Amino acid sequence: MIWTDGRDHPMNTPRRKPFVGGREARDAERVGAMPIRSTSFVSMLVRANAVRRHGLPVVDYFLWNDDFEYSTRLLRDADGVFVPSSVVLHKTAKFGSTDADPGPRFYWEVRNKVWMLRASRSLRPAEKLLYGGSSLLRWARTVASSSDRSALRDAAVKGWHDGWRTAPRPNAEALGDQPATAALVADLERR
Repeated sequence: MIWTDGRDHPMNTPRRKPFVGGREARDAERVGAMPIRSTSFVSMLVRANAVRRHGLPVVDYFLWNDDFEYSTRLLRDADGVFVPSSVVLHKTAKFGSTDADPGPRFYWEVRNKVWMLRASRSLRPAEKLLYGGSSLLRWARTVASSSDRSALRDAAVKGWHDGWRTAPRPNAEALGDQPATAALVADLERR
């Protein structure tokens, strides 16, 4: 994923699969790819049978960690690859990663990551420790480099609180204000 000036976009960096087996690594390398554990929705291709098996993305995760939760759910017991020769332009308003001084939006990063680590089956227990620790370090760096640390601290405290005291709603409920869409999603998720 590149930005408008041709640089790799840091917002869309796939996570290399840790402890990848030899066969999987060789198969990916043979086609010029890298085994991954998670990826961004930007330019993600998913097999229909994987969606049927694992369901749709969880609506309440939108807009932060939605792709992380979904891709790790899809790839928990499957192979996935990042293909560097496939290029897509991601026209965001500014160049930077998701943790570049997000302001009050930081709430959704914290709440959704707590939801994911607490309730999603997308990560194994050891992975939850690894990604949880990594998240805590990234959150500390994000707050430390912010121009408005108090806004980030307030968002983080509220996100932490809500992440432990709430849970994502079923998709049909989250889409309740769009009855036709909610009905389609409910039908898909029943299959």
